[in-house]
Amino acid sequence: MPSSKFLDQNEIVYKTLFETIDFFTIFFLNVEGNIQTWGAGGTKTLGYNKDEILGKHFSTLFPDKTFLKKFLEKKLIHATEIDLLKDKTSCVRKDGSFFQAKVCIYMVFDQNDKHIGYTVIIDENY
Repeated sequence: MPSSKFLDQNEIVYKTLFETIDFFTIFFLNVEGNIQTWGAGGTKTLGYNKDEILGKHFSTLFPDKTFLKKFLEKKLIHATEIDLLKDKTSCVRKDGSFFQAKVCIYMVFDQNDKHIGYTVIIDENY
């Protein structure tokens, strides 16, 4: 097991993706749906900086209750699918403005196949 002092290669790749890519919003949710990572894309597209959004439920970003219902239904019915949900929906920025985006939600599993959360990608330029 790697020392906590050093990041392994996968952690470096994910950290780079989540924190530096700014042409998509990419973030990680825990199994409860709370935002755990946030980077340049989220700040650029949605207006929240890391300190404002970490720990908040991802429904903060999605006013469309139909989209949230689809997510919950897929989560319950297809709990072992990696590619959980791809859909177009409305997102809301920190300033209250709305935009349409393609949202992809992927389930993430640890090395023991335990579900540990979700990767979310928001593309406003689809």
